[in-house]
Amino acid sequence: MSALISTAQTVGITTAACLTGMIASISYIGIPVIRLASPGVAVRQWSKAYALGKAIAPPLAITSAACFGYMSYASRQALPLQSSELGSPMLLYAIAAALIPCIIPYTLSVMDPGANNRLKLLAKEAERSSKSMESIKDEVQELLGIWAGMNYVRAAAVGAGAVLGAIATIAM
Repeated sequence: MSALISTAQTVGITTAACLTGMIASISYIGIPVIRLASPGVAVRQWSKAYALGKAIAPPLAITSAACFGYMSYASRQALPLQSSELGSPMLLYAIAAALIPCIIPYTLSVMDPGANNRLKLLAKEAERSSKSMESIKDEVQELLGIWAGMNYVRAAAVGAGAVLGAIATIAM
């Protein structure tokens, strides 16, 4: 096996697995802690966590997808007889390569209108205003819960891609 193939497999799987953990940990660890804060502080904390995730996650998703895309091509070349089989490494890598970066359009088309935009608006309002936001405590709590659930969908998509990439690697 060439060093490039081995590197692509390692980087693809490791990046996807780490990204899965990062995304899931925000919902599992971060959001429950953020929900303990006052509404104004909570939306500002969520905004900071979201900004960090927005800066880190897309490049990692694209890196992993590129590795799996390359592996799909390389496995087609290495194992041409298996390339049309349903469980072939080529197909598994291709599905992983397509699945992982889907978190980007999912965020823009589902999460932004679902909870992100309102939480961003509330965070800006909290930055500008020194008055208490206790009147929106229930709304903030609900939005954070909705957001955490939608974020788990992103973690599941990336995790499924990592698993598919690992299965394809074992099958090679």
